[in-house]
Amino acid sequence: MDCSGCSACLFSWGLRNKRHCILNEQYSPEEYTKKAQELRTGSYAAFSAAQREFAGVRLNCIRKAVHSVQSEECIGDYLQNCKACVACFNALDSQDCRYMYDGVSCKDCGDCNEMGYSELCYDVVEAFPEAYSVLWSFLTANTSDMQYCDHCYNSKHLFGCVGIRKGEYCILNKQYSKEEFEKLIPKIIEKMIVDGEWGEFLPVAMSPFAYNETVAQEAFPLTKGEAEKRGWQWRDAEEKQSQYLGPDYAIPDVITNAPDAIIEKILRCAVTGKPYKIIPQELKFYRDMGLPVPRMCPEERHRERMALRNPRKLWNRECAKCSKAIETTYAPERPEIVYCESCYLSSVY
Repeated sequence: MDCSGCSACLFSWGLRNKRHCILNEQYSPEEYTKKAQELRTGSYAAFSAAQREFAGVRLNCIRKAVHSVQSEECIGDYLQNCKACVACFNALDSQDCRYMYDGVSCKDCGDCNEMGYSELCYDVVEAFPEAYSVLWSFLTANTSDMQYCDHCYNSKHLFGCVGIRKGEYCILNKQYSKEEFEKLIPKIIEKMIVDGEWGEFLPVAMSPFAYNETVAQEAFPLTKGEAEKRGWQWRDAEEKQSQYLGPDYAIPDVITNAPDAIIEKILRCAVTGKPYKIIPQELKFYRDMGLPVPRMCPEERHRERMALRNPRKLWNRECAKCSKAIETTYAPERPEIVYCESCYLSSVY
């Protein structure tokens, strides 16, 4: 965790340009190889014990308030070579952006997600590459001067269009002349302003998916009640008729004891009880890496991984060392030790 320029290290944190370390303790190459082999037994019990031990170690690790590299006048996390970006996360080579997630080489963009080489965009999801003056749209590439469009590519001067390729001067997928287009657009905008629609993203009611079926639930988790209070759909897990799947299969503790026939078995998630299977390629990977067969279904494993990522939200708290006020993705009530930039650098280097 938080290691840079390192190789051949296990269960370590905050290291720089190190090799052959376990739990931040330096070993000789021979000692490291021996220790690593002792840890890599392929046993689920041993693997779980190591995970629990490292979870305890993680709580005592020094955390950096924000991860910002060669960036100035920025507020957010995981920013690199950025300038004047506010409330942005996972951005690279971007400038003067607001509330943007996952952006590369963007300028003057706001309320955007999954953007690349784009400028003057607002309320856009997935414009990559090259979007210019695109507003309230979804999934575009090589486009300009578009509003309220969906899945349109290599096009310009579109309004309310879906699935257009290499088009221009279209409204609701209907072709117009340049003069007709420029005459109609102000009238449409005026009507949308009266109806309270102009300036808002595509309505949630248009989504074929419930809130908890989308990645929004991962980034901004809500309860069923919170989602429904906002008028958004929520889909409960379907209750399927119980079907006898045979006796629960006892997964061998050590991967070397897992037979080829395990891919034909129906396994049961230790968390949810949901049945799942593993495929031949998956079994080969576990054997090659000396990893035990997982006890959780794929969905639970994904949730567990996502829980390791900090939320895309900023809180005010104090540096645990100098008490300086900082903005960070670590909520004040969380137990992690969070340092400001200067205290972090002086502690790590």
